[in-house]
Amino acid sequence: WISETPIKIHCHVTNPNIVVVLDPTLLGVVDVTEGLTEDGVLIINSEDSPAQIREKLNLKGRKVYTVNASKIAQETIGRPLPNTPLIGALIKVTGLSISLLSLNFLVFLP
Repeated sequence: WISETPIKIHCHVTNPNIVVVLDPTLLGVVDVTEGLTEDGVLIINSEDSPAQIREKLNLKGRKVYTVNASKIAQETIGRPLPNTPLIGALIKVTGLSISLLSLNFLVFLP
């Protein structure tokens, strides 16, 4: 699922394998699953359960994972910044192997 070479495109992704939603308010506004492959993974920053999200988005049988990343960040660093907990969820759910160096790059990219 991860390319061996850099991908340098400046357009919309049309058929993602993985979608990570940082802002759960998008669920009522944007179709976050548009183009998601049949075996694709949806990871959402939400206090709702995966079953609740499947019901809301009509995703019966799809791979949906939720983590209350904003709450984790608020309790850990005192700010509701869900990006780092969601990177952890992404690694856990997909089994991706990300070196500490590349993780630093992801977290601190300006």
